Amino acid sequence: TQAGESLHEHAQAMARSAGAALDAAAQHGQQPTGRLRVSASVTYGRHVLSALLPGFIKRFPGVEVELLLVDRYVDLLEEGLDLTVRFTAKPPPSLAGRPLHDVSFVVCGAPSFISNHPVGHPQDLKSVPCMSFSAQARRNGSTWRFLRGREHVDVDVKGPVVVNSSDVVRELVLGQMGLGLLPEFVVKQDLAAKRLKAVLPDWQATGTFGPTAWVLWQPQRTMPPKMRVFVDYLVEQLGSEAATL
Repeated sequence: TQAGESLHEHAQAMARSAGAALDAAAQHGQQPTGRLRVSASVTYGRHVLSALLPGFIKRFPGVEVELLLVDRYVDLLEEGLDLTVRFTAKPPPSLAGRPLHDVSFVVCGAPSFISNHPVGHPQDLKSVPCMSFSAQARRNGSTWRFLRGREHVDVDVKGPVVVNSSDVVRELVLGQMGLGLLPEFVVKQDLAAKRLKAVLPDWQATGTFGPTAWVLWQPQRTMPPKMRVFVDYLVEQLGSEAATL
């Protein structure tokens, strides 16, 4: 669309401007310095960003990262933040940004629970306890959406607990309280260790949040080097993980 093209061109212009500033600093032998304030969800900070920070600080020791982890919308300007990581299909036109990776979601449960509650089709979830993230829950339950080719299925699910934390949903699922719809990066290790098992592998589950992780910032004429190198580092580290996070 015209709006999308305009946003893309604006983001490219910001990137070019920031790159020029970083090149100028490099020519003078300067390393990026200063405090960098970054926001993300608690779950994303715990499972993704925390593993990346040691490598970043080692590469850029002059940058001090202040990581604000909150499960709510943040206003960069009002809260004095430099960057935020947000799950969205399309960033708001008021912000510049770069996509980091796609976010895959999986419906999973403890193997013993699944043995007692077999699921062969999304509609089977109606009779199985399902843990919901509170952002998607209604008084009468939640709706989980599934795609398989051109087939699209919406399923109303219910469970004994609704919570605003993917990590807590994971704990409840490990405790055999039901099935959970979770970002794959939250349960990747559990699936590999067979503590959890995915159901409906032929179906693509749609998560509570947007399908892509973006790093976003306020558009500015010249991006400070500390911001530019952090954005580039995230893209470098996470860009190749698009198919697995």
